[in-house]
Amino acid sequence: MSQVPSIFNQNLQNSLTSDNARIQWCIEECKKCSSLVTMKVLAQDKPCFLKCMVCDEIYFYTEDDLKERHLL
Repeated sequence: MSQVPSIFNQNLQNSLTSDNARIQWCIEECKKCSSLVTMKVLAQDKPCFLKCMVCDEIYFYTEDDLKERHLL
C-alpha cells in the first residue's frame, strides 16, 4: 500500500464522504500484481484511491499524481 497520505483525508477540505464518493470500475494496471481488475474510488470526480480486486493492494493518489493527470 502507498505510504503517501491521500489529499482526501478526514478533516481536510476535499475529504472523502458518502456525499461526494463514487466508485468506478476501471482498466488500470495494479502496480503490485499487474492485474487489470481494479476499482477506482473518486471524490468529487477526482481519483482518491485505486483498489486491486485480485491482490487487494490499495494505491492512494497523491496531489502530484492528480496534477500530473491535469485533474488539479
